[in-house]
Amino acid sequence: MNQQRLYYLDALRAFAMLLGIVLHAGMPLFPWRSVSGDDSAQGLFIDILMGSIHSFRMPLFFLLSGFFALMLLNRRGIAGFIRHRLRRVVLPFAVGYPVILMSIIGAYFAGFMAMAIIDLDQMKELETKMEDGGESGGFDLMHLWFLWYLSLFIGTFAFMMKLLKSIRMSNALLLTLRKVLTLIIPLLLLIPYFFMPRDGTPEVDTYSLFNWRMFTYYFGFFLFGALLFGQNTKSGQPLIEWIGNKWKILLSVALILLTFSFALTDFTKSSVWWFVYCVVHISACWCFCFGFIGLFNRYFSAGKYWIRYWSDASFFMYLMHLPVLVLLQGIVIPIPVPLIAKFLLQCLFAAGMLYVMYRFAVRYTWAGRLLNGKRTRDGDRDLKETLVA
Repeated sequence: MNQQRLYYLDALRAFAMLLGIVLHAGMPLFPWRSVSGDDSAQGLFIDILMGSIHSFRMPLFFLLSGFFALMLLNRRGIAGFIRHRLRRVVLPFAVGYPVILMSIIGAYFAGFMAMAIIDLDQMKELETKMEDGGESGGFDLMHLWFLWYLSLFIGTFAFMMKLLKSIRMSNALLLTLRKVLTLIIPLLLLIPYFFMPRDGTPEVDTYSLFNWRMFTYYFGFFLFGALLFGQNTKSGQPLIEWIGNKWKILLSVALILLTFSFALTDFTKSSVWWFVYCVVHISACWCFCFGFIGLFNRYFSAGKYWIRYWSDASFFMYLMHLPVLVLLQGIVIPIPVPLIAKFLLQCLFAAGMLYVMYRFAVRYTWAGRLLNGKRTRDGDRDLKETLVA
C-alpha cells in the first residue's frame, strides 16, 4: 500500500473521538427508552442517535487503531513500534488519569454545588465513591478505559507479530492466513457479544482492568483493522477503500438494522432471540464502520491543514471532555429550555472550550508533545503552505 498519509482516516479517527462529546453530553439528558419508557418520537430519535453512536464509535476507533498499528510497525519495526506507542498511548494514560479524575471531582463541586443541585455532604459521598472505584469497589477507568485496552491490544499485537516473525511462514501461506482471518473475524465476534449483559448495548466495564468479553470483542476490530492494511482487491484497489465503496447503501442498511434491533430488545431474555439480536447488532456495527470509511474517503481524502489540526486536537479534546461536560451540566441542566437546546448548548460550549484550551494551552507545550509529538508555530505555517488550508 502507498505509504502516503491517509487524510480521510485521520479525519475519521477524529470524528470517532469527537462523537464521544456528543454521546456523553446527551446521556444525562436523554435516558434511552429502555430506561425512561419514552415511546414518543423524541424517544425513538434519541434511541437511534445514541444507539447508533454507541454501537459503532469504539469499534470503528479500534479498527482504525489496528490499521495504523500495522502501518507504524512496518515503518519502525517491533521495537520502534512499542517505543512509539508507549509514548503516545501508555504515557498519556498514566499522566492523564490522576489529572482527569481530580478535574471531574472539581467540576462536580463547581458546577452542581454552585447550582444547588447537590450539597456538601452529597459531594463528599460522591468523592469517596469515585476514589473507591464506584459501587464495585474497583479501579474506575472512567472514559479512559479505551486507552487502557488500547495499551493491552498494542502489547498483544506486538507479541503476535514477534511470534509470527519467528515462525517464518511463506508469503503465500501468510497471505492466505490474512484472507481467512479477514473473513472469519466478523463472525467470531458473535462469541464475546453473546456473553455480554443482555441490555442491548456493547459492554463497557470501567471497574475492572480486564474483562474477557470486552477484550476479545474490541481486539477483534483492532486485529481486523490491522489485516486490512496492505491488502488489495484484484483490481488493485486498497481493501480498506473497497469495503466502503457502497457507503450510501451501507449506512442506510446500518440504520435499518439498528432500528430493527431496538424491536428485539424486549425478547432478549430468550437465548435464541438474543442470538438474533447479536447478529443484527453486530451487522449494523460493521455496516456503520464500512459506510463511514467510504463516506470519509469520498469527501476528506484531500490533504488539508484543518484535517491534520483537528486530528491532533481530537485526542486532547476527548481526554478532557468529561470534566468540561460535568461542569457545563451543572450550569445548563437547571436552565428552563427544551432538552434538545440543553444538549446542543453542551455540545457547542464543550467543543469550543476544549478547542480554545488545546489551541492556546496545549498544542505548543509539553502536553501537546506528549499527545501528538512536537508541534511548532513555524512548522504549522510550513504545513499550511504545503497543504490546502
